[in-house]
Amino acid sequence: MGNLADAVRPFLVVGISRVTGRPQHSFGNWLVKGNYQFFDPVIDVARFRVHYSDGGMLDAVAYDINRFCMASFESIAPIVPGSTLPRSTSWLGVRAYYSAYYAALSLLRIFGVILTRIEEESAVQLATVAGLYSELHVSHIESGLYQITIDTARDRLDMAKREPRGGAHAALWTAFRDLIRRLSEGIIERTSQESPDRTVVSKLDEFARSLAISGRPPYWLSDTRNTINYQLRLGAWYPYHGRNTTFANAMFRAAKMWENDPMSIDVRAGSAEDFGAFLRCCCFVVSMAREVVLDIVESTEGRSFLHYGVRELLAQIRGVA
Repeated sequence: MGNLADAVRPFLVVGISRVTGRPQHSFGNWLVKGNYQFFDPVIDVARFRVHYSDGGMLDAVAYDINRFCMASFESIAPIVPGSTLPRSTSWLGVRAYYSAYYAALSLLRIFGVILTRIEEESAVQLATVAGLYSELHVSHIESGLYQITIDTARDRLDMAKREPRGGAHAALWTAFRDLIRRLSEGIIERTSQESPDRTVVSKLDEFARSLAISGRPPYWLSDTRNTINYQLRLGAWYPYHGRNTTFANAMFRAAKMWENDPMSIDVRAGSAEDFGAFLRCCCFVVSMAREVVLDIVESTEGRSFLHYGVRELLAQIRGVA
């Protein structure tokens, strides 16, 4: 069986394994500072390119990777069954989902894609800087949800506003499905049919299919969270129709799979209402994030930025001093 972290390592955003120390500012803060340039004309204020020339951009991305990973692990680690309502799995499902959500935001950045909301302050600063470089008058750049591709070869950010049907969560899982496909295709291009890494391709492909189960758009995990949280279905809430204590205990055990090798997690889904598959797929995303960030820590010369946050938190979760 292939090792997932080994297989995807060639596709990390260039330079992330060289970031050391404690980054101090988020990507949003970096945008507000305005330390970037517009060398390409802004024809469309919802789709444009920003060039950067300092290390602050990658430090800001590292800051966000650390922050989202910590939120992911902290969301899922304390999940335990309650003694008062042992059949209740409602908040188990919601917390597992948000753990996967934060892990996916982190993984996207690790592989060069930032999905973020650009606030009005950042949008104003972008327009101000654009106006200094562009021959065209740029009086306004729209705030909102943006998908940003990091092009380290050109020191450039390709920024495009997203207005997805289904909102920010739908946009996240669509972008994440696209990332999984890109990783799978990249591994195939780099390896022979006999390579152990091809088992990683199979696992990634299975997961991508589950995200779009039954031919749906690729945000099944978000839809299931909504089913639990807003529609109060899937037997997750009292009186827990069709769910006994044995089922609940099995679901709580499944939620611990994030600590396992992601290659060992079954990500196949039998149906859109398969609660167990939903939990396993959430755990797969979190486990993938854990494996990849720990691999970055090991491959960094010096003290990785992930020592100051993710590594410390994981040690605390494991009870290691």
